[in-house]
Order: sequence, then C-alpha cells, then structure tokens
Amino acid sequence: MKQLFIKSVFGLLVLLQVTACTRTFDEMNTNPNNPVTAPATNILARSIQATAGTLYGERLGMYYLGAYGGQTSVRSVGAFYEYRAEIVLSHWTSLYQIMNDLQKVILQSEKDNNKNMQAAAITLKAFVAQYVTDMWGDVPYSDALKGEDGVIQPAYDTQEAIYNSLLAELKKAADLFNEGAIDKLGDGDILMSNNTGKWKRFCNSLRLRVAMRMSYAAPAVATAALKEVLTNAASYPVLQQDENVSLQWLGTAPYNEPWYEFLRTRTDYAMNATLIDVLNNYADPRLPVYALPAADDGLYHGLITGRPGSEFTLNNVSRIGTKFAGTANGLSPFMRYSEVCFIMAEAYQRNLVTGNAADAYVKGITASMAENGITNISTYLNDPKVALAGNNGDLQKINLQKWIALFKQSAEAWSEARRTDVPLMAKVPYDYNGSHNRPPFRYPYPEEELFLNEKNIKPHMEGLENNDKYWGKQVWWDKRSNVH
Repeated sequence: MKQLFIKSVFGLLVLLQVTACTRTFDEMNTNPNNPVTAPATNILARSIQATAGTLYGERLGMYYLGAYGGQTSVRSVGAFYEYRAEIVLSHWTSLYQIMNDLQKVILQSEKDNNKNMQAAAITLKAFVAQYVTDMWGDVPYSDALKGEDGVIQPAYDTQEAIYNSLLAELKKAADLFNEGAIDKLGDGDILMSNNTGKWKRFCNSLRLRVAMRMSYAAPAVATAALKEVLTNAASYPVLQQDENVSLQWLGTAPYNEPWYEFLRTRTDYAMNATLIDVLNNYADPRLPVYALPAADDGLYHGLITGRPGSEFTLNNVSRIGTKFAGTANGLSPFMRYSEVCFIMAEAYQRNLVTGNAADAYVKGITASMAENGITNISTYLNDPKVALAGNNGDLQKINLQKWIALFKQSAEAWSEARRTDVPLMAKVPYDYNGSHNRPPFRYPYPEEELFLNEKNIKPHMEGLENNDKYWGKQVWWDKRSNVH
C-alpha cells in the first residue's frame, strides 16, 4: 500500500511543477470538502522530490560539487572549470522555488494550526537553505520568499545572519514537534512515511550540522547550540543507530534514481582520485562498494579533477559503484546516522561539549560500514592510521572518516573539505586562473542576479573581482589560512 501511495504522490509532481509558480497557496489548499488541486501534503512531496533531484542529481552531485569535494569526477571537464550560465541559474532557481513552496506550506500550516506539517516544512526549508548559503555564501534569505508580497529584488543576507536564522528556525521546529500535535503529514511524506518522530530527530540532527559548520567562525553560538541538543536528549533527540534519512526512488521511469538514470547512457563519469587514494591507502573495505575496479587491470584508480581528458580513458579508472549509481530504485541520502556520530565525536574532541569522542567515532565508522554491508571491521578499527591515539592527530582522523562516510552527499563532502582542509586536496591542475592551490571555494552567482538585482548583490561581490567565479573570497565559515 505504501508503494501505491508514493506512486500516486509522485504522479502529481508534474502538475505541481506547472502550477507552483502561478497559483497562490490559498487556491491550492482550499476547504477539503471541496475539490482540491494541490493540498499541502503534495507540495511537501514535490519539495522532497525536487530537493533530491537537484542536490543529488547528476550536475551538482557528480559533475560540479562531487568533483570539488574530491569524491567523483568527469573526464569531459578537461583542463578548465566550466561556467555554464544556464546551469548555474537552473540550480539557483530550483532551490529557491523549493524554499518558496515550503514557505507557503509553513504559513498556511501556521494559520490552520497544523503544527507537525509546519515543523516538517521549516525543517526541510532550513535543510535546503543551508545548501544554498554553503554554495553561494551571502544570498537573499529574509526577503527572498516574499515575491507574492511584491518583493522582486530581495536584499542579500550575510552568511552569518543566515546561519543564525537557521539555528532559530530549527529550534522552533523542534519545539513544535515537542508539542505532540496529532496532525498528519499525509501521503506526500515520501521521505519519512509520516513518522513525525523521525522528522524531529532529523530536525535536531540538522541543528548539530549547522552548529558544527559554523563552529570555527562563531564558536560561542555554535557551542551553545551543540550543548542544547547533546545534553537534552529527551527533548531534542537525534538520529538513532541504523536510522538514515534518504529518499528511495521508485525505480521506474520517470522516477529512477538520478545517478542511475543519467549513467545509463553516459560513460564519462568516474571516481575521484582523492577518494580512491584514501580508500586504497587505508585498505578500506568500503572501496569495492563505492567503486568498480578499472577494466584494464582490475585495480582501483581515480580520475584527477581538472586533468585533460586526453590523459584518461574510462577503462583505466574506476567507475562509481553499483550501489550508488547502478540501482534504479537507489537512494538519495539527506542525512545519515554516521554523520551525527562524527559531529558528536568532533564536539567532544574539541571540548565543545563533554563526552566520549572515541566512542562516538567508533559508532560513526561502524554505522558507515554497516550501511554498506560491512560488519567485520575489527582490523580496520585497530589500524593505527584509523584508531584514535589521544593526541592532536585525532581530530584529523575524525574529520577524514566523516568525509569518507559522506559519499554521494557531494555538497556536504565539499563543505567539510572547505571547513577542515581534510583531506588535504592537491593543487588544481590547469585551473583557469593559474593561481589556486585548492578546489573551488564557492559556486558562482547566476548572471541574472548581476543584471536584475545589481543594487542588492553589489556589496556582496567584493572579493569576487577579476571574473574569478569559482574561487574569489572564502565563505564566512571557511576559516582556513594560506588557501587561494
């Protein structure tokens, strides 16, 4: 029956894509006793599907952010970082449309006193908003979702302000969930199947993610948020063992998992050399799950992002593994329990919160291995390169294992690499500027913003001069030194 519900909701997504921009939310959420065009539960479904399709699709997930994060690569990138205005704009537009739809759900749910729906929509909107600001830095946020109020040139918020807003919004959502309301999210909850308890745990886990991401830029604010969640498990529970937040695709056209769907007819994607080298060096048992052996020699080799395509064939590098790119009804991972464990391990290791870093660290590795069908890991855990040793190198080990476990969460892997410089990535070969020693710091603004919202974007363009679209200044929370 659940499968039938999901199919029926997915079937409404095409209609919603047409109507979302042109009909007010009031028109779509009329009296349930009258004909309904698009109730809130279906808008939720569309938002979940669109979030997965954009963030975990081919272009962001494999082509751009997967390469920046050192996990996937594409031969056709060649010796340059390609800027295609229409693709950048499509990502910007898609993510803002998702947030706009969710804001309508939030406002109507508040009016109708549907607290669980309101909290879920706040949670998902915050999830998307963090990706938006992590990709672009300063962006419109507080004014961005007021188009129906006549705001067509929204002001830009600093990333610091956005992060503070995200913490406040997620706290509000968590407290709404705690009120124990009985309203249901409906058949459109294709992410959690109406499990509001899991939505609450997802919400609090996102609070940990936001707080840790900003912890080097605003340590006092971040520490307060981490403590509030990690020392109040009864009020603010997080994801539990074996509990991941993922969208499972139906496995039938047009709802195949995006990587599978794209790679059915394309042969130019491969694993990134950064990830393959790490997995090889650690004899990591996840290697044959993440990657396929190279056809030429049966070994595992990665593709170096930015190298000319003439230096490689896809016979001498490893393709993406079947679990992640060869399964029609595969998963798009929003958040994993292992990530929560590694956030806790880092918080404890840095003495931001009192706790056992080694225990949380082992739980994180164990969870990541189990997710990939691996249970016998005692040898791996006891390897001196892996085991915590009670010294300054432990934090780097925690950060590296977190990055490994984030495979297919390309935007998160890229953000973590920017935040921690782990793994330390090589100088970009043949970059267009000729002066960069790391992968890109940011995703470029769409050209339309420069034309249509020039007054508001102009102050935030400082440091992005000389057409350096992918690097320029580091985002607010990226406090690494000696990177350019």
